Amino acid sequence: MYSFIGGKMEITDGGILEGIKREKNEEVGENFKIKIYPIFNTMNYFVKKDGSFMVLPHYYARYESGEVNLNEEYSDYKWVEVAKLAEFEPKIETVEIMVKNLLKLVGVIKEEELLLI
Repeated sequence: MYSFIGGKMEITDGGILEGIKREKNEEVGENFKIKIYPIFNTMNYFVKKDGSFMVLPHYYARYESGEVNLNEEYSDYKWVEVAKLAEFEPKIETVEIMVKNLLKLVGVIKEEELLLI
């Protein structure tokens, strides 16, 4: 099942952006660089199997450079064109809607507002 880079914040993170950077570094490596738009996010309300829930913020991010270096949690990754995302499987069911929501920001984002992590 394919999903985004992500995970839970830890109390040592110092904020959500530091948590995003830590998760990115853990999952795909420190040399994999993205630019993130920290001003806005879209939320996904997720109900876990045990009935508890989480609110999952999603941020616009753009690949900049570096090779993917997967950690032991993952066995594979794929680059998928946005235009082909609908037919790409297997993926987490919310991937497509989150991408569509965040792509609405492309005309609004200013390059100087992006944060390299």
